[in-house]
Amino acid sequence: MLNDIEKQILNDVFEMQFNHGPILKLNDYDLLEKSNPDHKVKWNEFTSYILKLRSMGYLKFDDNILTTGGRQNQKYRNNVLNVRTEGLEIDKEGIAFVVKERETLKDKVVEGLRNTGRSFFTQLRDGLIGFVVGLIVAWLTGLIS
Repeated sequence: MLNDIEKQILNDVFEMQFNHGPILKLNDYDLLEKSNPDHKVKWNEFTSYILKLRSMGYLKFDDNILTTGGRQNQKYRNNVLNVRTEGLEIDKEGIAFVVKERETLKDKVVEGLRNTGRSFFTQLRDGLIGFVVGLIVAWLTGLIS
C-alpha cells in the first residue's frame, strides 16, 4: 500500500518521463519533515519514499543520483544529502500503478457526473411534469383559456 506522497512521486515521475513534466522538487511534497529547518532531514524522508518505490519495482534509478554524507538518519535509515531527481525513472510496474490509479479516479469522476446529471434531470422532469399538470388543471377549471 502506498501513501499519498509515494503516489504523488510516482505520478510526478510518470509526468516527467512521458509528458515532459517538470523535474521533481522537494518543496512540491507535503513531507512530514516539511517544517524541519534541517534540509538534510527532508532529503532523508524523500529518499526513504523513493527507496521503497524502487524496492517494490515501481521506480528505477542508479545510486549515483544520491549524494550522501554524514551520519545515517535513524528514522529514515539513510544519509542522503540530495537527490538528482531527473535520474528517477518509472518502471513498468509503476506505470501500471499510475494508469490504474488514473482510471479509478476517472471512473469516480464519471460516476459522480452521472449521478449529478441524473439528479438534475430527475428534478427538471418532475418540475416540468408538475408545471404541465398545473396548466392542464388550470385550463380544465377555466382559470386559463
